[in-house]
Amino acid sequence: MTTPGLATEGSVRGEGIHLTVYERVNTTREELRYAATYQAGQTLEVGRGGGQDVGLAAGRYDVAKVHPNGKVDLKLGNRSIRFDPQKLSPTEKRDRLQLSEKKDLHLREGDRIRWTANDKERGLHNSALARVLAVDAGGVTVETAGKERLTLDLGDPMLSRLDLAYSLNMHMAQGITTDKAITVMSSQERNLSNQRLFNVGVTRVRDELTMVVDDKEKLERQLDNNPGNKTSALETVGRLDVDHERTRGKSSGPREKLHVGPVDLADLPPLPGELPSPADTQGAAAAAGASKSPPDLKPDRGDALPPLPERSLGLDL
Repeated sequence: MTTPGLATEGSVRGEGIHLTVYERVNTTREELRYAATYQAGQTLEVGRGGGQDVGLAAGRYDVAKVHPNGKVDLKLGNRSIRFDPQKLSPTEKRDRLQLSEKKDLHLREGDRIRWTANDKERGLHNSALARVLAVDAGGVTVETAGKERLTLDLGDPMLSRLDLAYSLNMHMAQGITTDKAITVMSSQERNLSNQRLFNVGVTRVRDELTMVVDDKEKLERQLDNNPGNKTSALETVGRLDVDHERTRGKSSGPREKLHVGPVDLADLPPLPGELPSPADTQGAAAAAGASKSPPDLKPDRGDALPPLPERSLGLDL
């Protein structure tokens, strides 16, 4: 624990306050359809619009009991609700379901924190850092990443959407710069230890970086073999090799590099009518490409109960 040491050196002060915060359990919607995903003591958060396919209104439901028959008992205040996860539609997108775990957080003056949800109206963004300036009966006063002073009342919902920020995983560290840091990477993390995340780690630090690894030589080989490019799920688990499928039947040896050069029109089959010149063809293709705008593939993230960032996966700064 870092907090006792910080208290000893005077970096954090006062008795502080104990908060109940919600830490996201990383699950897909399909996993939420199975009772085995749930555990007593967890919280099922239902966002704006509610879970229409299962009759749940927006709110935070405590998971009370998981039955062998696949049903789950939820509690909302004094109300008890028998919930059947199998009734969740796998294609429903209007509701916002999130499974969380509650934990106690001791917050004191001087603590470094990060937000785990968005409050855009007040300029509080997921994973952004802040520092606690004061804790008293009036609430918690913080200095935000934008150097603004903000006081959160004790009933403010953002006081349940924060965590200590003395360590971050590399995804959260993007965009953050510090003078000194300790980075941890493991060669056993076949997918997470890659060139992209390594570059994030080493470019976050101005002066001094200490890297802790399990095996230097194995990690070097791992980084050489994994650039960190995004692939499909089937490629990731090794059930599909796109490069092999493209070159199957041509050669069993190493794949040749692609050489882009001029096209020899003499090798092309004859076309009916007059064949346009290469310059005309290239010009038409460029014009068509310029007129076609890329599709907007970003999903709607307007959650009433915003999702928490993923848990630290051992790549702490």
